[in-house]
Amino acid sequence: KGLVTEVNEKKATSNLANIGAYGFASGTLLRSFIQEVLDNPEDSSAEHMYFLSNVINRMLHRGHPFVANLAEDCAQCGTPQKLEQFMDLVSAGKALTQP
Repeated sequence: KGLVTEVNEKKATSNLANIGAYGFASGTLLRSFIQEVLDNPEDSSAEHMYFLSNVINRMLHRGHPFVANLAEDCAQCGTPQKLEQFMDLVSAGKALTQP
């Protein structure tokens, strides 16, 4: 486990990647930071898209720590085909066998 110092969206800055799973200490805290980002258009990308990384970086800069947990493996489920392949592995008992 290590402390996260910054989250970058769509650009490689290390050999580590985020699988997109986050946990937050408080839904209320998260919501307040999301609202701050929405209220500040300069925090969006050039295409006026908002990313959770904007929210997390704002939280980090205000002293809210994030811890990274390294995963030995992950399942790619970004397309219907990949999700179906993963579900077949789960059904066959070949995935998610360890807690």
